[in-house]
Amino acid sequence: MATKIKDTETLARTGFKAVTYRILHIITIFFLSLIFTGSVALSSLFAGTVLILGLSIYYIYDRVWLLVPWQRNKGDDSRKRSMVKTIVYRVLTFSLAFLGTRAILNFSNAEALVFFITDQLIVMVIYFIVERIYNSIQKGKIIKEIAA
Repeated sequence: MATKIKDTETLARTGFKAVTYRILHIITIFFLSLIFTGSVALSSLFAGTVLILGLSIYYIYDRVWLLVPWQRNKGDDSRKRSMVKTIVYRVLTFSLAFLGTRAILNFSNAEALVFFITDQLIVMVIYFIVERIYNSIQKGKIIKEIAA
C-alpha cells in the first residue's frame, strides 16, 4: 500500500519566518524611504505602517501556502515552489504598498512606481534567501506519512 506524505509546519515556525522577513524588509524600507524623502519622521511612520500590515499579511500568506502541496517533498519546498511563492507574494505586496506609498508619502504615481520597483527587487532577493534558509532548518517542520 502506497503512502502519501503530508507536510506542514508549526505556527511558531511560520511566526519566526514572518518576523525574520519583516525585520529585514523594514530595515530596507526605512533606508529606502529615507533616501527618497530625506525625512526620518516620515520614513519612520511609513516603516512602522509597513511593519504592522506586512507582518499580518506575510503570516496569513505563508499559512495559506501550507495548504498547497504542490512542489513539496517531505517538508521541503522545491526551488520552483519558493520562486513561485516569492513572485506571487511580491505582486500582492507591491499592489498594497503602491497604494500606501501614495497615501502616506504623498508620492506621485511615477515616484511611487520607482520607489516600489526598487524596493521589490531588493526584498524579492531577501524573501527568496529567507525561504531557502528556513527550508534547510528542520525545527518546526511536521511531516506525516498517511495511507494513500
